[in-house]
Amino acid sequence: MRIRSFILLFLFSGFVWGKPLDPCIHLSHQGKSYFLAYSGMACTHAGHDILPDSLFKLLGDWAYNNNHYKLLSPMDEYRILARLATVDKRGTHDLALGPCAYGLISDHAWGNHANSAYYGIAESLGAKSAIISAFEAENIQAGVARYDPISSHFTFKANDHLSPAKRKRLAKILIKYEIQLNDIVELQKAEKAIEEQVMEIHDPSIQVKRREIFTRFFIEH
Repeated sequence: MRIRSFILLFLFSGFVWGKPLDPCIHLSHQGKSYFLAYSGMACTHAGHDILPDSLFKLLGDWAYNNNHYKLLSPMDEYRILARLATVDKRGTHDLALGPCAYGLISDHAWGNHANSAYYGIAESLGAKSAIISAFEAENIQAGVARYDPISSHFTFKANDHLSPAKRKRLAKILIKYEIQLNDIVELQKAEKAIEEQVMEIHDPSIQVKRREIFTRFFIEH
């Protein structure tokens, strides 16, 4: 299994001397240990179970929220959300009858994870940085993203179902840029400690709730 994961990693991203990429993130939640890997990869670490689908949304919300409050580094947010983008197959479908949209509309979790991963990095590095521009171009070429025709902002196609072929192309790009982003020092550290953020609110009942939200998951480094 480990050999298979290494081969997939080699095919997806190319081997980078001195910068091997662990395809797995190890997490703890409510006393249990889990791993989260890119689609097509697996981990064999003892004592860790694969993260169940039922925790995908909770983990994605936690990563986004903790990065927003400067408790999670931009790199760790990217690592979590990029993997979720390749494995989360949830989606919603509805019928729009409004003046701005009419017909069947869809919203897929993979695109929301990918957008959050992108914006977390773009906000840190600047949307006009060379690595962000290259990231945008490769995802658009792969058919998984576009520039919004109204705002001209880059966005992943969350309305589209992700085919197996596109899922593989997306994973290849996300892995490639994870390797590159790992070299950028300013992305590696969180700006605040959990208790520092908790104590900014003086109401004890709110402190308890904030602490519970911020500590729903821990990354095992």
